[in-house]
Amino acid sequence: MLRFSAVIVNIITPGAGLMLIDRWRLAVIIQLFMLIPFVFLCWFRLIFEPISLQLFFVYIGFIYFVSTILCMILRTRNSSSFANKVFVVCAFFFFAWAFLAFGFIYKDTIFGFNVYFVPSMSMYPSLKPGQFILIDTWCYREHAPKLNDMVVLQHQNSDQWLVKRISLWPDGELLHNNEWFVMGDNQYFSFDSRKLGGIKRSQIAGQVKMVLLAVDQNYNVIGDGFLEPIQ
Repeated sequence: MLRFSAVIVNIITPGAGLMLIDRWRLAVIIQLFMLIPFVFLCWFRLIFEPISLQLFFVYIGFIYFVSTILCMILRTRNSSSFANKVFVVCAFFFFAWAFLAFGFIYKDTIFGFNVYFVPSMSMYPSLKPGQFILIDTWCYREHAPKLNDMVVLQHQNSDQWLVKRISLWPDGELLHNNEWFVMGDNQYFSFDSRKLGGIKRSQIAGQVKMVLLAVDQNYNVIGDGFLEPIQ
C-alpha cells in the first residue's frame, strides 16, 4: 500500500514518492534535475528554440519515469512513522508547488519570458486567435526595438495587452520623440498606432519569439502552430 501511494504522489510531483519511502536525498536530487536544466534554458535564452523545448519536455518525461521506477524498486526505509511520512510529503508538496507558483508569477523578471494569449485577428496570418505565444522580456535590455519586431505592449490608458509589429511612421522615420509606431499585420482589423499614437519603451513588455500551442473555441488543444518560431 505504501509503495502504491508513493507511485501515485510521485506522478503528481516528481520526488514526492521518494519522500514517502524516506529517500529524501533522491527526492531533492530529482527536483534539482528538473530545475537546473530549466534555469539553464532560460538564462542562456535557449527556451526560445523549438528543439530545445522539445528536448526539455522529453527530459521531464524521462525524470518522471525514472523517479516513479525508483519508487517501485527501492526498499522502503522505516526510519519514521507513517504520520511523519505524510507530514514530510505534504511539506514537500507545499514547497515544490509554492516555488513553482512563485517562479510562474515572476517568470518575466526571474527567467526572462512570459506567455500571452492571442484573442483577435489583428495579427493574422502571422498569429491566429487562440494561440499562446512566448515572449522574451529581456531582449530590449541592451538594444531598442527594431523595425518589423513583433512585440507585446500595454495600452497606455488601460490594462489591455496588445500584440503588434514595429513599423515606420507615415513620414518614414522609425522614432518620433522616443516613441515607436506599431501596426497589426491584419491592418483592417487592428487597433494600433493609427489610433493609439506612439508607443513608449515602458509600454513594451517584450518581443514575440514563438507560438507555444493553440486552442479552439472549446479550449481544446489543436496542432496548429505548436512550438512554431515567429517569422
